[in-house]
Amino acid sequence: MNLPTHPHLETRHGDQVLWISLNHPAKMNCMGDDMLDVFCAIVDAIENDDSVSVIVVRGNGPCFSSGYDISKAGESNRPNYAEGSRRFFKRRYAFIDRVWNSPKPFIASVHGYCLAAASDLANTCDVTIASDDAVFGYPAVRWGGHTHRLTYPWHMPFKKAKELMLTGDRMSALEAERVGMVNKVVPRDKLEEETRAMAARMAMIPLSGLIVNKISMNYAYNVQGYQQAMQYSFQMAETNLWRKNDFFEKVQGEGLTRALDWRDGKFGDRKPD
Repeated sequence: MNLPTHPHLETRHGDQVLWISLNHPAKMNCMGDDMLDVFCAIVDAIENDDSVSVIVVRGNGPCFSSGYDISKAGESNRPNYAEGSRRFFKRRYAFIDRVWNSPKPFIASVHGYCLAAASDLANTCDVTIASDDAVFGYPAVRWGGHTHRLTYPWHMPFKKAKELMLTGDRMSALEAERVGMVNKVVPRDKLEEETRAMAARMAMIPLSGLIVNKISMNYAYNVQGYQQAMQYSFQMAETNLWRKNDFFEKVQGEGLTRALDWRDGKFGDRKPD
C-alpha cells in the first residue's frame, strides 16, 4: 500500500486495519498544519481501498497528542483577522471532517495527554479506548479560545461539557468513561492489545455493513444539528478569535513554556510537560 508520508506520521497496515500513529514524541505529538494535510491525504487514499476496513489513530511516545503545535515556530503562520481566518480554520479542522465523513470506522487509542484539538479528534473517532493514565481537556479556553468543532456536548452530558469548556479543566480517563466520552479504560500496558482486539472484532464485520451503519448513525447526529453547530462555531471564531491575544504574544516573545505558566498558573494545576 502506497500512502502519503510525513516524518511525524507513521502508518502500519495488516488484517484489514490501518494504524496511523502521530509521531512527534519530543513535542508531545503536537499537530502541525503540514502534518494534518498529510493525515487528510491518507484518509482520502484509503476511502475506496477495500483492504482497509478499520482505522486506528494513536500516538507514539508519552501521549496521544497535546493538540495543535502552538509553539513559536508552529504559530508563525497564524493569520490575523484580515488575512482570511475562514480558510485557516477550514484547513486546520479538515482532518476532523475527514474522520467524521469517512465511511469507515475509526478507533482512537489514547494514552497520556489528549488535549485541545486532539480531544476533538478522539471524540470524532467512532470508538475511543483509553489507558488509565489518559487525560482529556480543552485548556485553550483559558486564553479565550474555544473548540471550533464543539465536539464535547455531543459526547457527554451537556452540563459536564459546559463545565470543561468554561474552566479549561482536565478530565481523567475514568471520568471520561463515566460520562460516555470513552468506550473503555484499560491499564496502560494493555492499551495496544485491547485496541487491536477491538479493531479485529470490527474488521470481522463485512465492510458494507460497517459503512452503512457508520453513515446511518452519523446521519442521526446530523439531523440533530451537528454540522450546523460546527458551521456556527466557525462563524463565531472568525469574528472573535484572531484579534490581539496576550497569550500568543507571550508565545512569540517569551516562548511556549512561559506562556503556559502565565495561562495556567492562576488555576494552580500547571504541571511540567
